[in-house]
Amino acid sequence: MLSKSQIKEARRHLFTPADRRIPRIRIETRQADTLEGQRIIVAIDGWPRNSRYPNDMKHREDLRHLNVCSVDPPGCTDIDDALHCREIGNGNLEVGVHIADVSHFIRPGNALDEESVKRGTTVYLCEKRIDMVPELLSSNLCSLRSNVDRLAFSCIWEMNHKAEILKTRFTKSIINSKASLTYAEAQMRIDSAAMNDDVTTSLRELNKLAKILKRKRIDNGALTLASPEVRFHMDSETHDPIDLQTKELKYADIIVHRLLAVAIGADKTYPELTDKHKLAEMCKNLNYRHKMAQYAQRASVAFHTQLFFKTKGVVNEDAYILFVRKNAIVVLIPKYGLEGTVFFEEKDKPTPKLEYNSEVPSLTVEDTTLHVFDKVKVDIMLDDSNIQHQKMRMVLVEPKILGNYMPTSLSAEASSKDEPEKKKKKLQK
Repeated sequence: MLSKSQIKEARRHLFTPADRRIPRIRIETRQADTLEGQRIIVAIDGWPRNSRYPNDMKHREDLRHLNVCSVDPPGCTDIDDALHCREIGNGNLEVGVHIADVSHFIRPGNALDEESVKRGTTVYLCEKRIDMVPELLSSNLCSLRSNVDRLAFSCIWEMNHKAEILKTRFTKSIINSKASLTYAEAQMRIDSAAMNDDVTTSLRELNKLAKILKRKRIDNGALTLASPEVRFHMDSETHDPIDLQTKELKYADIIVHRLLAVAIGADKTYPELTDKHKLAEMCKNLNYRHKMAQYAQRASVAFHTQLFFKTKGVVNEDAYILFVRKNAIVVLIPKYGLEGTVFFEEKDKPTPKLEYNSEVPSLTVEDTTLHVFDKVKVDIMLDDSNIQHQKMRMVLVEPKILGNYMPTSLSAEASSKDEPEKKKKKLQK
């Protein structure tokens, strides 16, 4: 008989055998409500020395004693990775990265697997997410939340204090995260002299190693070019964006998990995993789904960006030049994670002297030369002169170039009012 745990959302329960000579067995199941009071058959897979009861956690290392923690953006519910760092007996450091073991729940060929491979990826929209897998998995069972047992894949390194890797091992594991932190909370722990608990000590060591590794990458010529993730804060009544800040489960991750499990002897392979024709067909679908998800995400961000700037008027912000064109520059505004184009040739306006150099590359406007990665200042506003084709407009403010100016919202409004008059004149002709 199954004795259901009294802990809410618990997956670990005790099974009482009919033969009293056999001790009770700890099992994991999400069907406790269905199995409670029923007669079932259980096979014992293992019995750890430090456990009172046998259990069925075969091929999985118990790492619940480690001070594991996760660091994510505020409001993150799908926590897919966690970390730990501790000093070991020989003076070196043990560093672990733990990734949620999604493949434990999505077995090859089951209904979840078939639906997941069709969807291909999770789509993140503003204020909404279209999951590849059910929310029970993405935000609960496969989310490495704090103070609950979770299944994971773990990569554990032995490193010295110079961040040099001495040993590496991979294992399936069970962890119990001690803290789910936001970036701000993690930084507060690192900076606070009053906090010296095990999780904070782990974070400080990880931060030291991260700085050493980053310095090595920079010294070797690395560049960080990734655009920031954009998140909008929505008004609870109108659902309009009132502020924004800058933050995906893919089926490819599941395939990687399965290959890793086979590689470390923790799981068996299956025909589809080694069939190159089926893998090629699956990859084609995954690439298509990923591209469509990106289009949907960009469209959602663009729409909410326009809503956000609709009432802001003209906003002045720092920007960095990403590309130079023959008559324009493409800039990134880090504060909003926003990319846009500043044009120097426009209808009904005098065209400045432009000189484009494709070798550098650079663009000289009048007497000012602009290069990739230059820091500039731009004015941003929503151009709603054509109500059916509203767009974000940017104008270079610094360095100042003669004839380059931003229309005020009043002039934009006036131009939109003038449109019907122009149409009337055309009809009269």
